[in-house]
Amino acid sequence: MEQPPRYQPPEPSKISTPPDIQREKRQETELARALRQRTREVLEHLGETFGTRNTSETPHPMIDVDGEQVEAQYPAGTFDAFAADINKLPYHQKEHSEANVRRVRNMIEAINNSLGSESEYYIDDEMAAVLEYAAATHDIVQESFICRKKDHGVEENVRLYPPYPTEDIDPPAPIVEHNETESPEAAINAMGGLFEGKDHYKRLITAAHERTINQKGFGPGTVYQHIGDEPWQANLIAFADVGGAATEPEVFMWEGDEFLLEQFPFVLMAFAQYKKGEDISDEAKQVVIKQVISWTKSQIAWADGRKQVFEQGFTTKDDTQIPSDSSHLPPEVAHILKKVFNKNDESARLCEKRFAKREKMTFEQLAQDFGFARAA
Repeated sequence: MEQPPRYQPPEPSKISTPPDIQREKRQETELARALRQRTREVLEHLGETFGTRNTSETPHPMIDVDGEQVEAQYPAGTFDAFAADINKLPYHQKEHSEANVRRVRNMIEAINNSLGSESEYYIDDEMAAVLEYAAATHDIVQESFICRKKDHGVEENVRLYPPYPTEDIDPPAPIVEHNETESPEAAINAMGGLFEGKDHYKRLITAAHERTINQKGFGPGTVYQHIGDEPWQANLIAFADVGGAATEPEVFMWEGDEFLLEQFPFVLMAFAQYKKGEDISDEAKQVVIKQVISWTKSQIAWADGRKQVFEQGFTTKDDTQIPSDSSHLPPEVAHILKKVFNKNDESARLCEKRFAKREKMTFEQLAQDFGFARAA
């Protein structure tokens, strides 16, 4: 099966230079304006290249029923576009990068509002535009390959990332560094010559993307990243990349299912085949059920783990002590972001409810839960 297309950024736009404007006592520079224009263009092209969620009629997955938050099933057709084209990416699509930009903006706003413009940690408008652009472009290179797991029966196709392993891949190989290390160059090149003489911004974007790399091995139920001390602002992109559980529980619920369908295309394909009326063997149904239930349960530990990694750190299986993510920030900034990242417990509770619901479901019920109900 062919690999998904590499993102090809459009040619830099000829951006006119309107009169300087004031933004909360900050001047928007020509570079800041250009970056914000390119951020919008990049997000649109990510949607064209890797897909976009069906948001026209899809509500948040949590609804209020008699005063209790319960999860609604996905409306029919939510993931149809991704089932129709395996090269589209249910998780690494437009909305994921949009969420990262939104989270970075929220962090910047919290920092600036709390510390004020006289603080040495204040993020000025141009720096904010650079960080937003870094967030939008952090996944613009997404090379992957669909591969059948060996000796596992029914079409357990999984998505692998370069370099592609040739040996047995059970469990599937984790995301590796290739895409994250390729993205900075693509992001910088997409700006044409506008970064000329701005090497510190180039270094910032490179650091921001590289810090989203998952370290070899996993944290307590979650990943841990290449978080660093300087420039500390680069950490904001890494925090945003895995920040759904800490900041947006309902979006986190979406993201968990999207990553499941992206990492394990056999689940997506089985649901799509069922919707079209095709026969699915009992063996195949059980494989799908096992994968969905296992993944759904893992999201509880992910939400709890994100809180521990950010606030406390952890010890690896080989007794290596990993410091908390927040320890790589100036203390004043860490104090603020701990207040921003305050929804992991809520996310874990929602995941527990989802697991309790799904662990009792049949294949047919799970298909309907994902918006793949078979037509009557």
